[in-house]
Amino acid sequence: MSQDFLGRNIDHNGRYTDIDGNVITGACFYNGIITMQHRKAFEIFELFLAQVRPARILEIGTSHGGLTLFIRHTLNKLGLNNSLIKTFDVNRFTSHFILMNESNLEIVYDNIFSDDYNSIINTDQITNFISNDGPNIILCDGGNKIKEFNLLAPLLNSNDFILAHDYCSSLEVFKDKIMNKIWCWHEIQDSDILNACETFGLEPYMEQAFSDIVWVCKKKKL
Repeated sequence: MSQDFLGRNIDHNGRYTDIDGNVITGACFYNGIITMQHRKAFEIFELFLAQVRPARILEIGTSHGGLTLFIRHTLNKLGLNNSLIKTFDVNRFTSHFILMNESNLEIVYDNIFSDDYNSIINTDQITNFISNDGPNIILCDGGNKIKEFNLLAPLLNSNDFILAHDYCSSLEVFKDKIMNKIWCWHEIQDSDILNACETFGLEPYMEQAFSDIVWVCKKKKL
């Protein structure tokens, strides 16, 4: 077993592994669809959705769509059949045909960000979806979680939520608590979003529960 520049364990096939040599895949399955999440994400997201009871969910980064489908089914289970999901990705997967059969779930094949990720190309595409009669949830799980979070945070209304995946509070905590144990991807940390949280009044929500599944979750204050 070897290690990369961060000290992540890598086997001879180039896969991340835990200290016992078990492969850390970064994925599980929901209804046979790949879900790029820790396996405990399902229970945490169900609890979150039950508490928040969102009117709309905007997702950046559909990927194969396992989490998207789980969220749609969970909303239905909670009696929130009319809650809307709008999910963006630049890639098409055959599994998306399953998602397309779901009511109130829209897949948009578009990159809403500029090539340099310094701006949103069509802000109206977001603001027209996120209205004041929320709560709304934004999920940042695309190609640049830091820029996604910081660019979308200003569009939140009071009592809306914004989350980002592949999170740990700091690189030091990631190396000590997460890496080579449960997850090997670290793409966003507190220092990356500190200014946005202070500027737009974002406070932690279900902080420990989401940290355990490598997500950060913030709620916009009144």
